[in-house]
Amino acid sequence: MLKHMINLPRQVSRNARWSIAQTVISAIVLFLLYKFLLRELGTEQLGLWALILATTSLARIGELGFASATMRFIGRYKGEGDDKAAAEVLETSLMTISLPFLVLTVLAYWLAQGLLYLVVSAPNLALAKQILPWALLSLWLGVTSSLIQSAIDGCGRMDRKNMILIGSNVIYLCGAVFLATGYGLEGVAIAQAIQTLAALVGLWFIARWELKALPWLPYRWRRHRFNEIAAFAFSMQIGSIIGLLIEPITKALLSRYLGLSFLAFYEMANQVVTRIRSVLVAGFQAIVPQFSTTNSETVHESLFLRTEQKTLDIGLPFISIVIMSFKAISLLWIGKEEQIFITSGHILSGSWLIVTLLMPAYFYLVGTGQGRPIAVGQVASLLGTIALGLLGSYANTKYGILLGCATALILANIYLYMHATNRLFKSRRIISASQLLRNKNCISVLAYLSALSIFFTIDFLLDTPLQHALNFTVCAAMTAGIALIAANIKRSNK
Repeated sequence: MLKHMINLPRQVSRNARWSIAQTVISAIVLFLLYKFLLRELGTEQLGLWALILATTSLARIGELGFASATMRFIGRYKGEGDDKAAAEVLETSLMTISLPFLVLTVLAYWLAQGLLYLVVSAPNLALAKQILPWALLSLWLGVTSSLIQSAIDGCGRMDRKNMILIGSNVIYLCGAVFLATGYGLEGVAIAQAIQTLAALVGLWFIARWELKALPWLPYRWRRHRFNEIAAFAFSMQIGSIIGLLIEPITKALLSRYLGLSFLAFYEMANQVVTRIRSVLVAGFQAIVPQFSTTNSETVHESLFLRTEQKTLDIGLPFISIVIMSFKAISLLWIGKEEQIFITSGHILSGSWLIVTLLMPAYFYLVGTGQGRPIAVGQVASLLGTIALGLLGSYANTKYGILLGCATALILANIYLYMHATNRLFKSRRIISASQLLRNKNCISVLAYLSALSIFFTIDFLLDTPLQHALNFTVCAAMTAGIALIAANIKRSNK
């Protein structure tokens, strides 16, 4: 996969390799852990764990976008050789966010308890309240470590950061298996808290190694550093706040209308898709700082197009294989062909494939500090998730909610893609059918989508028509969306 990546400095390639390694190992850990938990605790408790994590993640609103700002400014000061200023940026971020976040975490505990009454059935409420404090502790430790991770990224050492994260994932797996045997779901929550604490300590040592001016414990707050960080952070935070609401709302809708067992299998399918997609994202994530190091539109255009082309070359076959593998994954992971898991996986894979191919637009917007269109896109995605998700709940299929939420996600990311490409490439023109047929990218897309159609047709003849009607719908949407993306790449290169 790395051979296909755009030509970047050696350290960037090294960062990409370790990012991919961390993502793959994290996915393996998750696979083993969920398989164990499904056998030991059952679908109800696994679904409850997914819901608690989604609910507590709302408290990440308190991070206020400082992680992105920390990476941006530390990268700039490290590039200028000013380690003292870079250290002041990290200390100021930690003092601004981590300490007040303790108060927010306590408030989130009371808020989350109220939310649990709305989305968790009465028999599971006691257990939900039991694991909530541990989940919130993990959240606070995770938010604090995210600032340190961003600082290490800004120093250009994603490789060292990912080494620490790999070790913490192994700790999580071992701890969860050991503690779940005696303490059930609460043991899993305790193991996650231990993991995040271990990661925080390890990351802080790496940060002090890279920024020699950092003290053993942060204690300095600089007003002028806060002002420059906040100006950028707040412009990005609106989109982040809205984005954090989407996953809990989706899971709340599923829990409310379809139950925790359905949510458990959806969560497993969601983890498969997002973890596999994150392998692709990790390989290209090191590109984000490249956009911020120059204001040259020519460089931005070239970087955008090369990234997008390689994303198409890698992402399309990669996720297409995943789509066709969900039955095998179900047999391996669950022990049977679980239709909720398989169909959810097909819907999620189709939508995230399109979003993945659109991700260079997001990289460009983040790297150049354009927070407003990201916020607009997230608002559109949130409103679409609520409206189309509720509409889907009244459809004559239990997958209506998923289809509605997936549609909202795709439409929001198409908006971001159109905004970014219109900024980069001023002249646009209508694509004719003959141009599409001559476009080698589109021919490649149609070849992959034809293979998927044949796969689903064979599967259709052997199974129930209702489930696979949904698969055909996803496949058709993928064909149209990806063909337009491919055509845009070809057109913009001219």
